[in-house]
Amino acid sequence: TFFSTGGTGAAGIGSGAGAAENPSTCGNITIKSSVIHVYATAGSGAESIGNGQYSNCGTVTIEDSEKVTQYQ
Repeated sequence: TFFSTGGTGAAGIGSGAGAAENPSTCGNITIKSSVIHVYATAGSGAESIGNGQYSNCGTVTIEDSEKVTQYQ
């Protein structure tokens, strides 16, 4: 089981907070079906999995959505 909580403007799993003139980035994110369970909580202004505030990420792939709980 994996628990992750984003800080101010940061995704729970993904990129941190950037700035409009200097965005934060991350690559692709894959959560494999072999995980027991993932709980991801977004920081303010961010997604639970993927982009933080003023940021860009690659593709988010969740192989078994039954094993992932996302909180906004």
